[in-house]
Amino acid sequence: MTIKSTDAGFQTRGCGDWTDDLRPIVDGETFGDGTYLVGVDIQPGTYRSDTGEGCYWARLRNFTGGLGSLIANDNPAGPAIVKIGAKDKGFHSQRCGRWTRIAGADAQRTRSRRKREPSEFQLRFNTLK
Repeated sequence: MTIKSTDAGFQTRGCGDWTDDLRPIVDGETFGDGTYLVGVDIQPGTYRSDTGEGCYWARLRNFTGGLGSLIANDNPAGPAIVKIGAKDKGFHSQRCGRWTRIAGADAQRTRSRRKREPSEFQLRFNTLK
């Protein structure tokens, strides 16, 4: 949650204790329900959930709680696969079970930089020149 200087107030009920201690709360490559800081609690990469019934997840650009905070979200009918980007600020998950990292952000960048083979269209176009 981000409390802005322009906010008139802040109130919660039944949320537990609030803290400004932002040390990592996840240890390893798996995590469950909650809201996490990308780059602190979880690392960018591709993750798979082990269940989907009643699941809701959201990639977050900030923690203000508005619709503008959402980069992407979903309510999958089965296990989900989500790519959390290096520029994402947070990730939120409810009733999705355990998330397991299946690929890192570095692996994705390496794959996208490889020289691609020319497509059939490019080959045909080059022969017509």
